[in-house]
Amino acid sequence: MKVMPYLTFAGQCAGALELYGRAFKTKAESVMKASDIPAGEGFVPPSGTEDMIVQAVLPMGDGFIRMSDSFGQPINEAKTDRLCVAVEADEETIRNAFAVLAEKGRVGMDLTATFYSACTGIVDDKFGVKWNLMASAE
Repeated sequence: MKVMPYLTFAGQCAGALELYGRAFKTKAESVMKASDIPAGEGFVPPSGTEDMIVQAVLPMGDGFIRMSDSFGQPINEAKTDRLCVAVEADEETIRNAFAVLAEKGRVGMDLTATFYSACTGIVDDKFGVKWNLMASAE
């Protein structure tokens, strides 16, 4: 069994892919826009959404994050501290990711050394996604 995050955006998925690609030095794979859907496949995107993303995969280490736009379905903008994307990586990756994700975002906990990690921090990015970043023991 694999459990992977699936992030949904209100028309901002392309921007999120760019931001997360810079943060984690990776590149999106399998990006399908609404205009790429073959005719007769059952899903007809609303007019004007041709450039919205139906499905994208962002590789991250041994796993990946799936992402898409919501195509007009409401997104619950209520903030919760119950869910975040946790990433454990080497310290250089964590420091870069934190700096990029904090651009126009909100820092919940500055990067700091703790008894369990040489470098850990929490940041909500500009799209409202909460990230818990921690340098793993090397």
